Amino acid sequence: MAVRKLLPYGVKDYYPKEVKVLNRILREVERELTLWGYEEIKLPTLEYKELFETALGKKLTDGFLLKDCEGGDVLALRYDFTPQILRFVLHRKDRSYPLRVFYKGETFKGSGELWEEISVGFELVGAPSVEADAEVMAVIENILSSLGLEDYTLVVGHREAFDHLVERFSPAAVGKKNYSPQMAEYLKNYPLLAEEWEKLDLPQRVKRELFTLRELFKSYRIGEKVVFNPSLEPERDYYSGLFFKVVCKRGVLARGGRYDRLFELFGEEIPATGGGIKINTLLELVGDERENPKRVYIIDTTPDKVWGWKIAKLLRKEGIIAERDIVPREGEKSVSHAREKGFETILVVEKDAVKVLKGEEVFQIPLEVLGESGKNLSDLI
Repeated sequence: MAVRKLLPYGVKDYYPKEVKVLNRILREVERELTLWGYEEIKLPTLEYKELFETALGKKLTDGFLLKDCEGGDVLALRYDFTPQILRFVLHRKDRSYPLRVFYKGETFKGSGELWEEISVGFELVGAPSVEADAEVMAVIENILSSLGLEDYTLVVGHREAFDHLVERFSPAAVGKKNYSPQMAEYLKNYPLLAEEWEKLDLPQRVKRELFTLRELFKSYRIGEKVVFNPSLEPERDYYSGLFFKVVCKRGVLARGGRYDRLFELFGEEIPATGGGIKINTLLELVGDERENPKRVYIIDTTPDKVWGWKIAKLLRKEGIIAERDIVPREGEKSVSHAREKGFETILVVEKDAVKVLKGEEVFQIPLEVLGESGKNLSDLI
């Protein structure tokens, strides 16, 4: 009987071209984080449901749940990385700070267009200063720059600024961004590097931290794309100070913020800040490597296929991608297949020579010239 349902809703396959871009993104992210001193950790896909619900302050109605095989407790597929970071930090015997870590993996939520999303995040734990918040945002900016992205805005908010406006204008007015002459100046984005936001009626801690953030960004020589929005609503209840999100026409590229409140839920006073990158959004914007490695398609028409193996081995040693055609068919069909796959260089191994097809150019290299080792073939192609 035929299977009618092949792929569940909320998940997707990633095809080779997407995976190439995905790997490029992950390499750039890891490279930048490593340069700033962050080390990779790996976290489990399963946790107790209670951890997520306690940390996030809500029931996991859209989480993927299952029973613990031994104790009967309810487990959950990873819903969010931040609660796991909380558990990871609290379980560490080494309490020396600052702790810089990053991680990557999938998160699972039964809501939204994708239920399974690729996530990459990083945390700076044990540093209470605005310098830590500035570092997290600077890392995000450097990652986006390394990927060639320019058309985005990093919007900064502050928990105390938002709470101040809610108390002054009511939660409904601020939450719905209801326009009024009194609220108008708090609904705008202000360039962080300018001074206009200093005139706003906001708590002194907010202004002090924004001023420090501005000066640090000036020293980092970044910040032209950074704005401050007084009415920006914290997306997490545990945000306790500066927080941010990076937005573009396609949606949110990254988000993060200070979450000291999260550790307070478990009776600890540990300052922490961090950021997460929306990999699936980046996949729509980032291209493949600017400098792709050489790729060669090898079609061996000889009975024993010995030269096809030798040539492929040699080219791979030189860092050239060598893909062999191993499907029995006519030579012309193999050549057409290679061109359909985007190969510009095709090698057809014949009885006494290797025919080289490079775009519109065609020439032959006698096997006797290559010799037994096939030396210098990579230079000839």
